[in-house]
Amino acid sequence: MLSKLAAESDIASESFELLTTFFGQIPVKKGKDGKYSEQLSKLLQDGFKCIETHYLEFPELNMKASGALLNMLELNFDNFTALNTAKYVVELLDKAIVKEKIDADCVKSLISEGMRLYTVDIIFKRKA
Repeated sequence: MLSKLAAESDIASESFELLTTFFGQIPVKKGKDGKYSEQLSKLLQDGFKCIETHYLEFPELNMKASGALLNMLELNFDNFTALNTAKYVVELLDKAIVKEKIDADCVKSLISEGMRLYTVDIIFKRKA
C-alpha cells in the first residue's frame, strides 16, 4: 500500500498528515541481533520513500515529517539522545547525530541517496 502511495504523483494533505502521524508513532526497535525485522525494514523503506516523494508538496506539515523521521531513525527522545544519570549530562540532538544514524548499516539500505541528503534538512528546518 505504501509503495503505491509513494508512486502517486499527487496525494491529499490529509493522506500525508496521516502517513507522517503513523510513522511518528510506530515502535521502531532493532532485534537482539542489532537489525530490524524484515517486515519493519520494508515498512521503513516504504515510509522513507513516501516522505521523500511528497514532503515538498506540504511545507505546512514539515514538523510532522520531521517527527516521523526522528522516530524512524530512533532519535525520538524530545531532542536529546542520552542521559548520563551519574553526571546528568544531556546530549542534544544535532546534525552529526542524525547523519551518523542515517549512515548506520541498518538504515543505509532502507533509504535512498536523495533522502539521506534531505533528512537532515527536513529535521532541522525552522519556520521563518
